[in-house]
Amino acid sequence: MLNKERLVTIISRWTHHPDALADEIFSETVHLGKEMYVVSQYLPSRPYEVVTVTVTKMKYDPRKDKKYFAVEGKWGNGNYYNGTFTAGSVSKTIFNTYDEAEERMIAKNNRREKNGR
Repeated sequence: MLNKERLVTIISRWTHHPDALADEIFSETVHLGKEMYVVSQYLPSRPYEVVTVTVTKMKYDPRKDKKYFAVEGKWGNGNYYNGTFTAGSVSKTIFNTYDEAEERMIAKNNRREKNGR
């Protein structure tokens, strides 16, 4: 995790290069080209599924102090998946390993069935 002092150092060094700044900030958990796994529904009437995605873009917004990244992949039915996440989404909606994503998908589908959907 980045502390405030490290973040200030990075920002001062990369003020004019926001893409390079995003690379440095995300390097611990997310980087361009990394394969990740999203738990999502194609339609509300369908069960949750794990979508394998690749990180295609990263951005740091200093005004909001937020880190964003975009991903692309394909749903199980072959349609394209695009999504944008914040760094806080890792291990909640988007995961580093398939096993973590599968565990969350099963829990969400069980909760969905329990609620009668």
